[in-house]
Amino acid sequence: MDITALFVGDLADAFRQKGWQIISPEKAYQDPIASYQTERIMKYNPGRIGEIAKDKGQTKQLWHNTLDEAYLKARFEKEVVKSKL
Repeated sequence: MDITALFVGDLADAFRQKGWQIISPEKAYQDPIASYQTERIMKYNPGRIGEIAKDKGQTKQLWHNTLDEAYLKARFEKEVVKSKL
């Protein structure tokens, strides 16, 4: 997305300030985790780390709360609907 492209440099700078090291995609794809394939497809993709955790037996906290429909509905009601009243 265009908005992502506009701010990706700022994001990288923020990560560097926190001590992260930015590496090339080529180097990242050399990591064994890049070739990991989940044992089963899930309804909502929790990302690579979530897939590995699920395959290893973890059943809770695989998704961020912003993927929960009830959470989103409640937040929408609070922050959008009620703020317009």
